Amino acid sequence: MRLDRPRDHQNDFGGNIGGPIYLPRFGEGGPAYWSGKNRAFFFFNYEGFRNATSENTLVSVPTLRMRSGDFSELLTDPYVLNFYGGPIQVYDPTQPPDTRAAIPGNRLDLYNSGAVLDRAGVALANLFPAPTRAGVFRNFDARSSSPLTMNNYVGKVDVALSDKQRVGVSYAFRELSSVKGFGGRPAFTRLAPPLTQQDVWNQQFKSHFVRVQHDYTFSPNLLNHLNLGFTRYDVANMNFGEGILPSSFGIPAGATANVALPRLGFPGYGDFITGNDPRSYIDAGSTFFTDHLYDNTVQISDALTYVRGRHTMKFGGDARIQQFNVTQQIDPGGSFNFRHDMTAADRDRNGGWPIASLVTGATEFSFQTVTAVDPGWRYFYPAVFFTDDIKLTPQLTVNIGARYEISYPRTESKGRLRGFDPDVLNPAVGRRGALVGAAGQGGVQAAEEGLARPDYSNFGPRLGFAYSLNDRTVVRGGIGIYYSPILYGFEGGNTIEASLGYRNAATPFDGCPRCRRPDFGSLQARYFLRNLPSSGPLAPVADPNDQFVNQGIAVDYFNKDYRTGRSVQYSLDLQRELPGKFAASIGYIGHRGTRLRSNFERLNAVPLDALKLGFPLLNKQLADVTAAERTYAAAVGTPLPASPNAVYAGFSGSVAQALRPFPQYGRVRSQLESNGQSWYNAVQAKLDRRFAQGIQFGASYTFSKLITDASEDLFGGSPIGELLQNPYDRRQIRTVSPNNPYHVFVFNYIFELPFGKGKRFLNGGGTDRLFGGWQISGIHRYQSGLPLVVRDTEPGRAGFLGLVGFEGALRPNLTGQQIFTGDPETGIGFQLVNRAAFAPPPNFQAPPTSDVTDPAYRAYYAQPTRFFGNAPPVLDYARSLPFFSENFSVLKKTRLTETTTIELRAEFFNLFNRHRYFGPDNDLRSGGFGRSGVVNSNEVYAPRNVQLGLRFIF
Repeated sequence: MRLDRPRDHQNDFGGNIGGPIYLPRFGEGGPAYWSGKNRAFFFFNYEGFRNATSENTLVSVPTLRMRSGDFSELLTDPYVLNFYGGPIQVYDPTQPPDTRAAIPGNRLDLYNSGAVLDRAGVALANLFPAPTRAGVFRNFDARSSSPLTMNNYVGKVDVALSDKQRVGVSYAFRELSSVKGFGGRPAFTRLAPPLTQQDVWNQQFKSHFVRVQHDYTFSPNLLNHLNLGFTRYDVANMNFGEGILPSSFGIPAGATANVALPRLGFPGYGDFITGNDPRSYIDAGSTFFTDHLYDNTVQISDALTYVRGRHTMKFGGDARIQQFNVTQQIDPGGSFNFRHDMTAADRDRNGGWPIASLVTGATEFSFQTVTAVDPGWRYFYPAVFFTDDIKLTPQLTVNIGARYEISYPRTESKGRLRGFDPDVLNPAVGRRGALVGAAGQGGVQAAEEGLARPDYSNFGPRLGFAYSLNDRTVVRGGIGIYYSPILYGFEGGNTIEASLGYRNAATPFDGCPRCRRPDFGSLQARYFLRNLPSSGPLAPVADPNDQFVNQGIAVDYFNKDYRTGRSVQYSLDLQRELPGKFAASIGYIGHRGTRLRSNFERLNAVPLDALKLGFPLLNKQLADVTAAERTYAAAVGTPLPASPNAVYAGFSGSVAQALRPFPQYGRVRSQLESNGQSWYNAVQAKLDRRFAQGIQFGASYTFSKLITDASEDLFGGSPIGELLQNPYDRRQIRTVSPNNPYHVFVFNYIFELPFGKGKRFLNGGGTDRLFGGWQISGIHRYQSGLPLVVRDTEPGRAGFLGLVGFEGALRPNLTGQQIFTGDPETGIGFQLVNRAAFAPPPNFQAPPTSDVTDPAYRAYYAQPTRFFGNAPPVLDYARSLPFFSENFSVLKKTRLTETTTIELRAEFFNLFNRHRYFGPDNDLRSGGFGRSGVVNSNEVYAPRNVQLGLRFIF
């Protein structure tokens, strides 16, 4: 199946202009224009960027016959016959699975006068583009592009009001439109908008930056600098089907939010690009959300500089006020899945067809979600500072300073923020652990509006020095304390009831109540598109007073005593000026982090010894526990509650849930956790040559090591925390950072060829325009690979971690075999890691017997820690492939006149077109475990890219 090679198009263009301002004068006398020469200046810059990445691939769409109800092609299509060993029969979905009638000739359009067809289903099927190839399977050439359009405008005016005052005003506006992908899928529509593949959407991004700066010189030794700023980010993520109402197709208006095209899924048949099952149709319907984010920040800062004798002092302050408002809709048109089961029969497992289920409206599983609340988050940050540069001697300068800052916890504009407090009595269950509200929701008032106390301990002293050993050698050093801001994960979706105290109303239209069966079975549709219940909630179910107990809901814990991250940073280096305009330096850099964001608290985990109860007993409903099981539990040191009501009145749940510290809830997510630590040590050497004789270059080498147990991002996310396994042994996750390359070497250079005017060769007459003005430059980066992280998320082995509140994934056991296969780097992927080097630990969920009275059961669970893997969270001694990068450019400057110049440049990114392999698949459950592949071309690891540019300077 030959496909045309896709073509990518990229254009980058723009221009700038600047100079003195001339304004017309009004009135009589004087010059006609006011001249801003040496007093007022303007500058304007525009840049435009266009990029269209294309893709050609094959997908399956409904044939023209299928769209009208004719599925006779399933009886004769060669690929279908070969794949299933015979024809496919379609059955009447309105009848019970065990007695369904076969549709004669698969002609749904003729059967019972077409009454079985669903108006909405037929209309939705006809939204697919017409096939471009014959047959049922892979019959559509999906030629699409992922366009990106960017316009960037910058304007600035500087005015000298007097000898003592200067004012500068700048405004920058950027707009960017692009197609985005979700869940790692390429951002290609693949169909004809408004119908696109699922999980792609149109994003409109706009940013506004306004700055006003005022400088006032009170005296030669006293200067004030005032800065006023306003920043606005406006991000709209829009469903391609927005504005196309499901009710226009025949779906009851009340069954969905009815504001966008429905999503159509065909799950269970493998990937619709690489799979071989002819039922693997492309999932369609854009994305499951549409939202609009408004982020406004006002900043005011002022600094006063005072010079007196040996002192240069600066005093100042900084204040920032931020608003972050979110509007969002989830499933704006509803989500509907269709499988072959709905038009199959119990006696014919291979019968039925997903598109037949679609055109008959027989949904496999469908749902809608109504967004409850659009939050308005508020942030406030003030700070003051002082620095003093003291020239103690001609050789020694000392800098002392201090900064004091406060990152106030986030609040919600209408006080709707709620969170979990482990110390408060829950009025719904009469035991500790309740949802508290900033406005007293649920009758429980939070102690703080932001659910956490402000941290007033953020005092950061700094000390530095520079000492000249001689006129060519300087020793520099310093130490200081710095703090990180409070950052929260994005909660625009508002699906966490605990965060805002308002439920999202999710209305499932479960078309197959038995679809939990592994083979899905042949099932009876509960609902058809034409008769979906229209009584679903059309407005949010607001219940801010509900404690949401006995529902397994995850709640958010904002630690009242949270502290902002603290980092002590220190350095010492030696700098030396060398002959030939060279300068060399070597130094040490260290960081010691404390109070860092972390994510290893498990506030609602069962005791470790409770694992001796074993999976069968922990997973059992407390109400169903036998006397023998209670005796066993007491014998292993974990007695069980006498009855469900002994946990709390109305409790209904498993033994594991009953043993949690807060059995009224599921997972307690620690949103503001500050228990992480880090240790960073590095040696850095640099050699630079200042630009002279047409040559400049710099080279640097860094050897570093970062040890941490903290999060790897400021929002609390971390692959380390996910691999905690045992929350009662946190020391195990102190490890080398998975993002720490040991060795990094960077080399950059600029070289002007020695030809043309002012150069050594060919410097006379007309040869300058041809041979002069040539310049080459480049940046090369080489770094060692990152350490491996190996995990096991197989639900059949790691699922118990969620059951007992330990969360995350398992680590494997090391078998002692070599980690790497030694296979050569070939093609678009290769096997880097040896699967045999790892083995899953004993399966907690698969004991030899489920009978607690059997000695084998007790022996199997006697040592709970053996069910955790012994591999470290990060394999420091096993690292992925190194990273090599070479970017190169050639520039030709041609002077046309004394005031005009043309620049022509060619830029080569990834000059040697290196294959850049991403880190190997690190999930032991994956069939591709240990395999490295070439990174998608729209990432930083792109193939060689050549870019030409032209610039006119006047």
